[in-house]
Amino acid sequence: MVPRSKKMGTASQVATEFVAPTPSSVNNTSKTTRKETTSPETTYCQYLGSLVTKLDRVARIPKLLIDSAKSMSDVMLKPGPRQKVLIIRTIAGFISMVPHLLWMSFLFASVMYFGVPWLWLLYFVVAHHSIVFLNMLMFPLRRSKQHAEKILIVGGGLSGIRCAVELLANGYTPTIVEKTSAYGGTWNANDYPGCKSDVATSSYLFSKWFVHFRLRCCAHSYSLRSTSRWYAQAFARYAGLERLTRFNCEVQKLTQQTAGGYDVLLKSTSSACGYHEHYDYVIFAMGPLTIPKMISSESQHVIHASAMTEAHSRSLKGKNVFIVGAACSGTQMVGPLMKQFGARSVTLCAPRGQWFGPGTSIENPVKPLLDFLMQFLPLGSIILRAWSKKNGANFAESMQTGTGLEILSKYTRACYQMTGLDSLIPTHSVQGTRTIMDYDFFNTVYHNPASVKYVKGRVASVKEGKNGATVEINGQSHFYDFVIMATGFDTDLSPRFASMGLEVDIYKNFFGICIKNLPDCFFLVGPNTGSKAQSITLAMEIQSRAIVKLLNKQASIPDAWYDEFSKWIVEKSPIELTACKSWYTNGTGRNFSLFPGSYQEYEQRLDAYLSRI
Repeated sequence: MVPRSKKMGTASQVATEFVAPTPSSVNNTSKTTRKETTSPETTYCQYLGSLVTKLDRVARIPKLLIDSAKSMSDVMLKPGPRQKVLIIRTIAGFISMVPHLLWMSFLFASVMYFGVPWLWLLYFVVAHHSIVFLNMLMFPLRRSKQHAEKILIVGGGLSGIRCAVELLANGYTPTIVEKTSAYGGTWNANDYPGCKSDVATSSYLFSKWFVHFRLRCCAHSYSLRSTSRWYAQAFARYAGLERLTRFNCEVQKLTQQTAGGYDVLLKSTSSACGYHEHYDYVIFAMGPLTIPKMISSESQHVIHASAMTEAHSRSLKGKNVFIVGAACSGTQMVGPLMKQFGARSVTLCAPRGQWFGPGTSIENPVKPLLDFLMQFLPLGSIILRAWSKKNGANFAESMQTGTGLEILSKYTRACYQMTGLDSLIPTHSVQGTRTIMDYDFFNTVYHNPASVKYVKGRVASVKEGKNGATVEINGQSHFYDFVIMATGFDTDLSPRFASMGLEVDIYKNFFGICIKNLPDCFFLVGPNTGSKAQSITLAMEIQSRAIVKLLNKQASIPDAWYDEFSKWIVEKSPIELTACKSWYTNGTGRNFSLFPGSYQEYEQRLDAYLSRI
């Protein structure tokens, strides 16, 4: 079967990077599924129009600053929990903009103090962008030396894309199979309309080619999840992966061959019959966040959070909504449902409160100006990423100990106190739990005390009704128009491997890269690779480089290393693992997913092992 390729439009690829993602541009569909209503490629006129729109937003900054100052002064003059919340959020927002402010201050000082002519400044900016695009020569996407091994990558999400690029850069030509019609993985499958990523956008960008995508990725802030989806698809196109990818294609079965490699049964959605191909190596990059945990089955009025679309959200206008779970997804959905989609009320339910950290707002008075300027002066974003790579581990650790823990504790307590939810202040240790970023959750609760409620307890059952669903909480029944299950995912991939004919225990793994008794196979972003609040893309890059090392050495991992690493994981893991269990625990309640340390330590330990081969 010949890999599908998408026809390129006549518009400049550079021009398309300036335009905000739209539903039509985000979904990269194949030829067989593309609809007639798909919008045309971006033109230069549209690009100019987008700049005019951004200039209009910049022009409104003075009024926004005045309104913001008035609202902040009203709070600042009244001591209390809300004052503490605002102070901490303001400091966090300012820190996120420091690299950009420093960069622009340097340019301003160069002109005003040192007397640098404006024309020289223009030359400097042009030279800066020349260096940015020369970066492509430093990190080529393909090497002249080519390897003959046939490699299959299962999954076209961020991990599959990153691994494919690493293989190309080292002379391997992989084949990617993606069961949907577009790149993006969990970002493409799970919409979460109006919600933001809980990791800074810069942390979702690949380091080597980071500078090429600074134009639309606001790296100083937390962006909407659609931005990460756009980034995955744009990067795949930039790397030329479409000609190597088979969309709407799924692996049905793998059969290990005695001579090495695997016989793979593939099936396309456009064909009733499957077909067989031989591959020397198989890399699983299909991700664990695909099987939702549900208290009851989905129905007309009961749906999992990951299945929420903008159409679903808009249909909830004037409705009473109930959300099961109050971790990352549950709390993030409250703001958009109330403000953007007009729900009458939103009620959350969870057995206890969680730890929260201050997140920056998606909109603030200074952000439009920064977004506009940083299109042309991206060095601030590069500085932020470089700092994060060097100090990210220490920063993540400091947020759970010492001063960082004290600030986190003060912020969480103040948030619950200002909303009258004192009984939900967490008493469990922050160690081993996932801190949730608070963008506008508590602010929404504060301004809508009668419409947004937080119930402490466990949901016993959810029963579909004629015009809604009945929820049983703490022995009492309540009726709601719509129920959203923000209950996470079942991350045990063993059943999925079994359906492919591979009976393995994925928790007997080596750094989430190789699985015991599964030779010639690799596993990306698997068990033991998530690490605190650091970027998951760092794990993808570390693992992709390690896979290339093993391929180049034609080596396998000794059995003793699997047992040694698994034992170390259990010994080093925190006992308390409570927040967002999809990321941290399996059915036993023990940690098999979270690496008990930073990604810097993860890479050091992995390199130490591989150097012994």
